[in-house]
Amino acid sequence: MKKVLLFFCLCLFFTGAAAIAQESTEEADSVSVRFMQQLYVFPQEKIYLQTDKSDYLSGEQIRFRAHLVNAADHKPVYISRYVYVEIINPADDVVKRVKIRPDSTGSYHGYLNLADDLPEGAYTLRAYTKYMRNQGEDYFFRKTVRILNPFSLQLGTVPSFVVGKNNVQASFRFVDVQKGDTVTPEIVSWKLKGKPVKTVTPTGKTNFQWKFQLPEKEKNRSMLISLVYKNRKYNRYYTLPYAADDFEVAFFPEGGYMVPAKTCQVAFKSLNTSGLGEDISGNLYNSKGEEIVAFESLHLGMGFFNFVPAANETYYAVCKNTQGVDKRFALPAVQPGAKALSARFVGAKLIVALQSEAKVQEPFSLLIHQRGQVLYHAPWNPATEVYTFPATFFPSGVISILLLDARKQIISERMVFTLNETDFPAIHTSLSKPSYTTRDHILLKLNAENADSVFSAGSIAVSVTDNHTVALDTTIDIVSTLLLSSDLKGYIESPASYFRGNKMNKYALDALMMTQGWRRYDIPAVLRGDIQTPDAFAPEVSQQISGKADGLFRSLKEGHISLLASLDSLVTTEMTQTDDKGRFTFNVEFPEGTAFTIQSLSKKGNKNNLIEVERESFPESAYAGV
Repeated sequence: MKKVLLFFCLCLFFTGAAAIAQESTEEADSVSVRFMQQLYVFPQEKIYLQTDKSDYLSGEQIRFRAHLVNAADHKPVYISRYVYVEIINPADDVVKRVKIRPDSTGSYHGYLNLADDLPEGAYTLRAYTKYMRNQGEDYFFRKTVRILNPFSLQLGTVPSFVVGKNNVQASFRFVDVQKGDTVTPEIVSWKLKGKPVKTVTPTGKTNFQWKFQLPEKEKNRSMLISLVYKNRKYNRYYTLPYAADDFEVAFFPEGGYMVPAKTCQVAFKSLNTSGLGEDISGNLYNSKGEEIVAFESLHLGMGFFNFVPAANETYYAVCKNTQGVDKRFALPAVQPGAKALSARFVGAKLIVALQSEAKVQEPFSLLIHQRGQVLYHAPWNPATEVYTFPATFFPSGVISILLLDARKQIISERMVFTLNETDFPAIHTSLSKPSYTTRDHILLKLNAENADSVFSAGSIAVSVTDNHTVALDTTIDIVSTLLLSSDLKGYIESPASYFRGNKMNKYALDALMMTQGWRRYDIPAVLRGDIQTPDAFAPEVSQQISGKADGLFRSLKEGHISLLASLDSLVTTEMTQTDDKGRFTFNVEFPEGTAFTIQSLSKKGNKNNLIEVERESFPESAYAGV
């Protein structure tokens, strides 16, 4: 990633018909300066949370390592001193939250204790810093972990659901896992979010049914089943399904527009009612009902097709999902006079072209940036049909290609993704001997070697698990998080599925790039020179206890506030003074379990004052799941 840092210091130039007009005007330079100002004024953070495994038993610990990096260059950063890690249950309640700080080596690591009676289900791990709240919760780290109850090895549940328009009928049967026999629990209860608990005392029943109202578009569809069997309690969350046959398809012309008489690539994204990708097949038709092209999804409901739209013509698609349901969807209108960028990686080159009905006369410019770092900006040469860039010119990750007019307004945008193997060190492992006996000491050596065969220094976190009992998490990893999902707004389903090792699924990624967008900064505002600032949340560099002190009739101005901290036999005191409005702040760092006593004293020595301590705020957990 060394070449990424160079973009802060200098502009890279390319010349010749094969590619690139030189960035030479003051106007072009001003765009680079504005992006650099934005990155300097509002540097952003990313987090990847590495866990020791992806499935846990209730009562275990979730051990984790948090990798906190600069969002622009992915190097470790210490803008914030504290990282918050939460585990959120399927009902969107925070079950546990920990606050960690770096150790003496600069590493963030910790653990979450899981309660013995934690209900079984799919939970969400969420990690963020207070400073990251300026960006919005879409950019927090999220990962699904499965919490299992050991009792499920003895008692199994067989659920079935019948979904109506605004209701669900749930049916449960319980079985002895070892014998396969149906059993009857002593007590069975169920609960929906925001609803009271419903309890049934079975009388010889082996099948339990409930029918209840549930709005068709209700986002949280978790149901908690609790039962007692052989004097043991068992709790488990279930997700109530949506109607299985419905889906929606959206279409995204490359560059934002369908230009008449020009080959247009149109990406599509199909989602079912659960918000997940729905595989489809379909056919494109014009207004006369003539079939133009057939298509089908490539990956997680996404794909693309090519055709040449005609002026004054409209198009629609008839799509069919895997359940055989047909639906009709209109495509965006054909736009005469529009300008649309197209981009393709062909071999070791990126080809950028402009789709336009007529020869370009306007003073456009081409801007290419990655994570807010300008890689290229120059006036668009009307005599140049295509711009060609070597693929190695681009660092790994999401690349944003923009066509700007003379007022620096975005005319067209195209996202592409590239992955350079030279950006990744090769990890070499070696063991001290070829085989080991039980309880033998194992010495494992790890080496990280870059593309120049130079061993890299770094910090590595390793988890050792039993490959017979612990499954690898194939849905998310550090590469897919830092390079892909953390740079795209909204939910990205199974981001690791776009990669296999250091290889990428080229066509699936291209479909994703055409249906998602890079939105860490307001790019139109940056181009205008309107620089965003992190106004709401400052970087958290120390722990604080803040509040307000009031006297009998007014705020306690210039009052004296004392803080007494005690933990076991250790006692410390701190003193501070209130401001004109009676506000005070202590910057303290303390271990968990510390007790605090706060007292006030006015300038005249009066102790009869009212102290209100600010409660720490946290982001909403509703719909925080992945």
